[in-house]
Amino acid sequence: MSDTHEFNLKATRCPEAMTCVRSALERALSSGFGGKIAISTIEPSMNRDLSFFVNTQCDGKVTIESVKSTPITDEIKQEWIDTDEAIDDDLVNIIEITTFNVIINSQ
Repeated sequence: MSDTHEFNLKATRCPEAMTCVRSALERALSSGFGGKIAISTIEPSMNRDLSFFVNTQCDGKVTIESVKSTPITDEIKQEWIDTDEAIDDDLVNIIEITTFNVIINSQ
């Protein structure tokens, strides 16, 4: 359980961001996955939404181990715009990327 799987939502905003996370966690649980996932997002509501989902829908099998925010750089924003992963409007007022380190114990 030492390897951490990365799930980077990049510029995906809600409701799509939470829909993706919910689907990924549900698939992990139903497939018997056990391990760590680092979920990275710029979506400010993810803290509230992910906590609610974990506490009400995961039967104690998913734990948010830690949450860390880091400043988003202009270079990352420009890369997402250049690769059509975002438009300028998606990134207005976005100043950080938040990473949720999640532990899944499907057993």
